Amino acid sequence: RDMTAELRHRVTKSDKEKSPSTTPKKMPAEPDYTRVSKQDIDDPEAAHDFPSSFHSDGRKSAGKSSTLDRLTRSYTLRRRMHKAGFVALFLVAGLLVSAELGRRRRNLFGGAGTYLGSSSVAPDPAVASAATNGLNAMAAAGRSIHVATWNIAAINNNPFEYWITYKENPQYEELMINVEKFLEKPGDKDIQVREVFTPEMFKKLDARMTQVGWQSVQSYWENDFSKRNIISGFMKDPLLGSKRLASMPDRITNTINVEGSSEPVCRPTVINMYGGDLDTTDMWWNEWEKFMFDTPLKIKTKEGVEDLVPYAMLKPIKQSKYPDITEQEEKDSLPLQTLCGA
Repeated sequence: RDMTAELRHRVTKSDKEKSPSTTPKKMPAEPDYTRVSKQDIDDPEAAHDFPSSFHSDGRKSAGKSSTLDRLTRSYTLRRRMHKAGFVALFLVAGLLVSAELGRRRRNLFGGAGTYLGSSSVAPDPAVASAATNGLNAMAAAGRSIHVATWNIAAINNNPFEYWITYKENPQYEELMINVEKFLEKPGDKDIQVREVFTPEMFKKLDARMTQVGWQSVQSYWENDFSKRNIISGFMKDPLLGSKRLASMPDRITNTINVEGSSEPVCRPTVINMYGGDLDTTDMWWNEWEKFMFDTPLKIKTKEGVEDLVPYAMLKPIKQSKYPDITEQEEKDSLPLQTLCGA
């Protein structure tokens, strides 16, 4: 604007000098602005000549805005602040609702109030007094109570999955320590699967599976599983674990509750309470094959009590639930589970 006015002034002046006008002279128009310099604006003596909005806040350094002003001018920051405000409001509302529900149900600080009833139930005064006196005596003598709690729930009966203290039988602790050492550092004992589950065993297993209508898994065996090491390549393979090809058949057939019997039926293996003789690998394999394919069990289902052979209890493993399994493995999941279970 200043430049335009200056140019206009120079052009008008030049025209007047070259060709004097004969028309009556007009009074120059009063400009609608006044040119000032930055020095004039910041000059304390001239400060009264300009609106207050022209001057810098005394709390700010000249020519710079405060950090707060710069932040509040940021659209992104304002959006983040709005979102944070909504989240905080939601959390506060949730806490208030939870607190009110807890107050009404009298279990604000835990769920025990649901089972113990109202606070109107009081212990026997004599028992309470004796307990208090006993605790006070213990405290005065420097004694204390050591308490431990833990989750002991389990979906199977694998004796190697849980460790207990059994001082009456030192051989138990020795066994558990040796098993742990073997799993942690198998060394040269980390042999290939085919040295334990032999090709002859697989050939018989594959024949039994094709007889019940399943697809042969010989390619899986020859190209993959037979070449794996028993600990590092099979027992500790995280991908095999996420596919559930070994854990799912164990979960279903490890310990089976049967109708009409108070005792469950256990798959022939050392990782449950099976009571049969498993002194040799051949003895184990004969019992395992007979259990999986030739032993009907009375199982209670939604349709009633049915006679089911353990292999028929296995369910397909879906990729939609376990995404690490491939489409082809999903199609072959029943015989693959049986192979990995063996």
